[in-house]
Amino acid sequence: MTGRGATVERLWAAGAVLGESPVWSGDDARLYWLDIKGRALLVFEPATGGRWRHPLPVRTTALVADGPGRLLALTDAGLAALSPGAADGAPTLDLDRPLAPAPFARDRGLRFNDAKRAPDGAIWAGTMDDAEARDLGGWVRWTPGAARFEPLADGYRVTNGPAFDTRRGVAYVTDSARRRIDRAPGWAPGSLAARRPFRTFDPADGAPDGMTVDAAGRLWVALWDGGCVVVLAPDDGRTLARIAVPARRPTSCAFADAGTLYVTSAAVGLAQPQDDDGALFRVRVDLNTLLTPER
Repeated sequence: MTGRGATVERLWAAGAVLGESPVWSGDDARLYWLDIKGRALLVFEPATGGRWRHPLPVRTTALVADGPGRLLALTDAGLAALSPGAADGAPTLDLDRPLAPAPFARDRGLRFNDAKRAPDGAIWAGTMDDAEARDLGGWVRWTPGAARFEPLADGYRVTNGPAFDTRRGVAYVTDSARRRIDRAPGWAPGSLAARRPFRTFDPADGAPDGMTVDAAGRLWVALWDGGCVVVLAPDDGRTLARIAVPARRPTSCAFADAGTLYVTSAAVGLAQPQDDDGALFRVRVDLNTLLTPER
């Protein structure tokens, strides 16, 4: 699929029930992502076209890069180290020595959702009601070496993001159930107390899901039920560009470099999933063309 300033290619009809959390690893030139509901780690290697799916012993909702040959994983048991190993070999998830326990009681029906590393090295993780019916979720923060997560904000239903703009010193978090992205002044522990709504989407647009920030601070947001990734201006949240993808439920996106964006998607909840639903896509981006208004 080719549009103005963007070429979209389906790389892998992976059939992910809930594909999420793409992480580009420059150390081994691979993309790692998850099937949350399928309890699997998925690996794509662009140089060879290799694609691997590895089962995981527990539900794992988000990945964070943590140096060469190592990822951190948000699981039902808490934060754990994950060693992906060889692309075609089984990963090692260290559940015997979790870095921090889950900051919620499992019997309340809560789970982790999305997570990212902030510029100060801390990990921001979202929690949510697994049934997506109650505003019991929120944001927590883990500092390397700490024994536990510390709370940042509550009152969220479906947390997604976060994303961080180092140029402007702001953080973004999403409540997908409310179709709203919030913006906070920085990433210190108390910053979310000063958050303000940044962009709210109409139901016809879809719901903002996973997102990332480019080098200029523009926010790239996957729209669940919107079939696209939108690019938002950092000053006022207006839409600068819209990139259609064949999946009906794109879930998140991550850059490998300034011109290469990977997009994950989900098939969950669709009556008749197609090959594009739950697939992995690569978007080749020409920013000059994409962001230049048509005349």
